[in-house]
Amino acid sequence: MKSVSQTLFPAKFLCLIGHIAMIIIIFFVKEDNIFAGIPYYAVKNDSDYNQAWDSLVAALSLSIIVLLFELSVLLVGVTMQHPFVTVTSIAFHSLGVIFLIWYFLLSWRYQIIWAIWIFTNIVPFTMELCTLILFKIFYPTKN
Repeated sequence: MKSVSQTLFPAKFLCLIGHIAMIIIIFFVKEDNIFAGIPYYAVKNDSDYNQAWDSLVAALSLSIIVLLFELSVLLVGVTMQHPFVTVTSIAFHSLGVIFLIWYFLLSWRYQIIWAIWIFTNIVPFTMELCTLILFKIFYPTKN
């Protein structure tokens, strides 16, 4: 019988990799989402287009940074001792992959990426960070 950490580790790893892959895909095909959220008369060098471009690139870049942090914490293995945090992270990242697939396929407006980012990146990131901080407080390293 497999232990919980032997089952949760691959699931969390696959969810994180899937989430990162969807962010990268959206990063390369973001024009449809930008044009869905700006006025129909805007062109590529318009201020509305540039503002939308900057907003979308910021959201996607922050997503990559947060996901890489979570992946590094996963590889260190600190939070694998807390199954609730791991299962919650798996659930949020799975939802993130689903929402990003819809975002990509249905060409949602670029502003929606921020709601997806807050819901599927910040919540698990905050849980991971709090778990790391509590781990460092209650289990300090001995020098």
